[in-house]
Amino acid sequence: MKNFITIGLISILLATVSSCVQAEHVKKVTFRVDLNNYDSFTEVGIRGQFTSPPWQVTVPMSDPDNDGFFEVIIEQETAQSSAEFKFVIDNDQFELECQPNRSIRYTYQPEIILYSAVFDNPNGTQESH
Repeated sequence: MKNFITIGLISILLATVSSCVQAEHVKKVTFRVDLNNYDSFTEVGIRGQFTSPPWQVTVPMSDPDNDGFFEVIIEQETAQSSAEFKFVIDNDQFELECQPNRSIRYTYQPEIILYSAVFDNPNGTQESH
């Protein structure tokens, strides 16, 4: 009985040590949102699973050429296959109220991604480069 327990413990230890852990890859994502149909706001940002703590920090977005398209680049290392997020006006007006969050999908490799959307329209597009 003692040998059976020892063999069982060794098997569990080997399974734990040799388990597969996915490596993290760099994801560089440009988030772009069209706010041309909105005119009464002072700040634009994005919140999601990629901030620390998740959903609690608004990442500011900017529109340096004043064309109504706000952008931010978020770069991180992750092994996740996706991340959820929403665009935010004035740090408290979330888009797509009572609707599912937006989602960006990752592949298991380093990536450069452009995610484009219109504020409060759920149909965003994702392009990998």
